[in-house]
Amino acid sequence: MWDDFYIDENGGKQFEGHTGYLNFWPFFLEVMDTSDARFETTVRKLIDPTTGLWTDFGIRSLSNADPYYMLGDDYWTSPIWMNINFLITSALHQYSTDATLESTL
Repeated sequence: MWDDFYIDENGGKQFEGHTGYLNFWPFFLEVMDTSDARFETTVRKLIDPTTGLWTDFGIRSLSNADPYYMLGDDYWTSPIWMNINFLITSALHQYSTDATLESTL
């Protein structure tokens, strides 16, 4: 999965390690080729119940297993964001029209 990072006080790159919609931007923005080996892994990770992202109502912005889920003002860690789910739905629709997808999954 893709991950967000920051530069620490020593100038080193530190990965956040949170599971959420940020990990799936290449998929949501439809820039992944369905023949890429990472495509199937990404889709399976998105719908895997252990990530805590897939729900009956859409994709959570952050895994419900993450310690930051629903903390504080709950804005960045809220359960469902409509705009992100619109991107997901659009991407799934676009990928579904790819003829090579059937042989991938």
